[in-house]
Amino acid sequence: MNRRLAATVAFLLVAAACDQKDAGKAPAGGADYALVAAGGLRELLASNARVIGILNDVEQPYVYASFHDGWLEWSTDRERRSMIQGRADTYNRPDMSCLGFEYKRLGTPGRAERYLICEAAGELKVSNALPRSQDFVFPAGALFLQYEPPKETGYPQYYFLRIQK
Repeated sequence: MNRRLAATVAFLLVAAACDQKDAGKAPAGGADYALVAAGGLRELLASNARVIGILNDVEQPYVYASFHDGWLEWSTDRERRSMIQGRADTYNRPDMSCLGFEYKRLGTPGRAERYLICEAAGELKVSNALPRSQDFVFPAGALFLQYEPPKETGYPQYYFLRIQK
């Protein structure tokens, strides 16, 4: 009886593992990542590029961003030109280089949020928190979008980046 129970549990665990999707992979279809040579962020800035931030190919893009004469415009609505914008500045960490801006609300001093387009310095493993829990693995040179909420109010949100033509 115990052998049969152990075999059934083992089978269910293997079946569950086989059903797991690799959330760290890029969305199916189309260009997987916008891989660029070193300095790709500067090229995006100089070319006034328009990009979208997606989680997968099934859902609509979550972020529409564009560079315009040294400014980064960021929106969650395709029809609106810009929900928020700021002068593009550099933000560097050991694992990534970013261009974006920090938005400080007048009513909440000391609580700034950041809107960033980043390039992975090496392989980068990050996760979105709930409700859209998702793991990402960005190879070196991959471009992606990141929203950093004010400190102690939430967790960073990451998006695959696609360049709009």
